Amino acid sequence: MFVIAVTGGVASGKSVFIEAFTRLAEGQVECFDCDQAVHALLTEPEILMEIRNRFGSEVFDDEGKLDRERMRKRIFASEHDRKDLENFLHPRVLEQAHLVKRAASERDEPPGCLLFEVPLLYEVDFSLQRDTDVVVAASLEVQLKRLRENRNLDDETIEQILKVQWPMEEKISRAERVIWNDGCAAELEEEAHLLKAWIDKKRQANE
Repeated sequence: MFVIAVTGGVASGKSVFIEAFTRLAEGQVECFDCDQAVHALLTEPEILMEIRNRFGSEVFDDEGKLDRERMRKRIFASEHDRKDLENFLHPRVLEQAHLVKRAASERDEPPGCLLFEVPLLYEVDFSLQRDTDVVVAASLEVQLKRLRENRNLDDETIEQILKVQWPMEEKISRAERVIWNDGCAAELEEEAHLLKAWIDKKRQANE
């Protein structure tokens, strides 16, 4: 079982690339999405109670539900609050990742590749043993275009998001493989082919 961590900057196309790679691998890849894990945690009553204790009722709506937009604004406005939330949630996500990895490895037929999509792989020190790190990268110009046009974010929000992430160059310097995603879908598909061939070669060498 080859374990991969995929990271990158916001709007660099991590999920799109993972979808292309998963299709290409034809059932040999299983994925764990850290963002989805966080979203799921934020629906659990005990987690919501702890968030209310830490951040107050102002991040909840009139019906008592977590207002994600208010929460987002709160943590982007305060590094202390952002770190507090990260220190609360990320160990739980990491624990889930370890459980997923252990369960997959203990199966009679483990998946060929177990892929973890970790947007803040380096920012939060995601201490999961793995075979390689892959960064899906895009130029700042392309990131800004996607955030404005595809996510309808204003410049202030974009600046706040980018500020809490490591520069793309720093992430690239730490990864073993870099997938450049400034181009079209066909180019990204070709990148998926190249990564699969590289992984197949490494797996064969280890057998």
